[in-house]
Amino acid sequence: MISAETARGPDRPSLAMAYVMPQRQITQVYKTDAALKRGTLFPDLDKPFSGKGGRLNG
Repeated sequence: MISAETARGPDRPSLAMAYVMPQRQITQVYKTDAALKRGTLFPDLDKPFSGKGGRLNG
């Protein structure tokens, strides 16, 4: 239940609203030692890091 303190309306708009995708079925996980080396348990989240900054042009 939403309390009066947390209720939002036109006079108190929210700054942002997040959308979270429905959870997927976990099909594969790394073994403990590989997960610690890679920084994630889930291969789907294992993305390469190029070591460059976040600049778009340079």
